[in-house]
Amino acid sequence: MILGSRIRQWLKLARLQAGAATAITSVFGAILLMPKGDVKIIHLIILFIIGLLYHFYGFVLNEYSDIEVDRFSKELSEKPLIKGTINKEHAKTASLIAILIALLAAIVYFRSLYATLAFLLAIFFGGIYDFYGKKFFGADFILGASIFFFCIFGALTVSSNLTPAVYLVAFLFFIQLAFQTGVTGGMKDIPHDFLAKAKTSPVYLGCRVMGKNLMVTNNFRTYVILIKLVHTFAVFLPFLLILFELLDPPILQLLILTPLILLMWTSSISAINQRVFDRTKLMIILGAHEIVTYPMVAILIVGIIGFWYALFLALFPIFWLPIFLFIIYGKFMPDV
Repeated sequence: MILGSRIRQWLKLARLQAGAATAITSVFGAILLMPKGDVKIIHLIILFIIGLLYHFYGFVLNEYSDIEVDRFSKELSEKPLIKGTINKEHAKTASLIAILIALLAAIVYFRSLYATLAFLLAIFFGGIYDFYGKKFFGADFILGASIFFFCIFGALTVSSNLTPAVYLVAFLFFIQLAFQTGVTGGMKDIPHDFLAKAKTSPVYLGCRVMGKNLMVTNNFRTYVILIKLVHTFAVFLPFLLILFELLDPPILQLLILTPLILLMWTSSISAINQRVFDRTKLMIILGAHEIVTYPMVAILIVGIIGFWYALFLALFPIFWLPIFLFIIYGKFMPDV
C-alpha cells in the first residue's frame, strides 16, 4: 500500500481527492486583487493550507452528521464511519480541531477583521449544511453560501476594496457547489435518501428509484435547467457588461468557453435523462460535468491574473483529483 491503512481511512473520510477544488477557492479571491507583477506566493500557499483544513472540517462533519442516513445504503457500507474503522466521536473532534487551527492561522497570519468575519460566515454556513443539509429543500444553496464567503475571505486577506470580478467569481463557485451538492450528490444517493426521508433536491422534487428504473420528474429537470441557465448567464456576464479587462479581443476566451458550456449542458441533460439507476455511471457523468465546469472561472479571469496563473488554477485541482484517488483507493474511481 502507498500509505498506511489508518491514514488512508482518514483521507477517504475527508474525501481529500476533492480537497484542492475546495481549498483553491480562497486563492482565486486573493489573486484577483494582487497586482500581476507582485503575486505573493507564500500568501497563496497559506490560504491553500487553510482551505484544506476548511475542506477537512466540512466533509468530515458532514460524514458524521449523515451516519444514520448512510446506513440505509449497502453501497455506502465501506464508508469509514459506517464500517467503524474510524470512531465517529474522534471524527467530530478532529473536524472541530481542524477548523479551529484554520481560523487561528487566518487571524494570526492575515490580521484582517473583515477577512476573519467572512471566514466565520463560511464556517457557519458550512456547519449549518452539515447538520441540516438533508432536513430541508434548498440546503444546497446554504453550502453554496459557505464557499461564496470562503472566496470572499481570500480576497479580503489582500484588500477590503472588492472588485466586481471578485463577486462574480465567488458567485460562480456558489452556483457550481449548489449544483454539485443538489444534483451531483443528490442523484447518486436517491435510493437511501428516500428511505431515510431526507429532503434532498431530487427526493423532495419527486425523483425515485423503482427497481432498477430511475424516475426523474419534470420538476427536478426544471430545477436543474434553471440552475444551469443562471450558471451560463453568469459565465457570459463579463462579455455582456465588460466588467473587467479581458483578453484583447475577448473572442479567444469565448471560443474556449463555448464548447465547455456545451459540454456542461450535455452532461447535465444526460444525467437527468438516465432511465436506469446506475450509481457508477451517474458518478462518471456528473464527474465529467465538474471537470469541464471548473476551468471556466480561471479562463474568465485570465486577463486579470495572467495566462500562467490562470492555467495553474484551472489545471491543478484536475490533476490533484486522479492522483489522490489512486493514493486513497488504488484506482481512479472512489468506492463510495
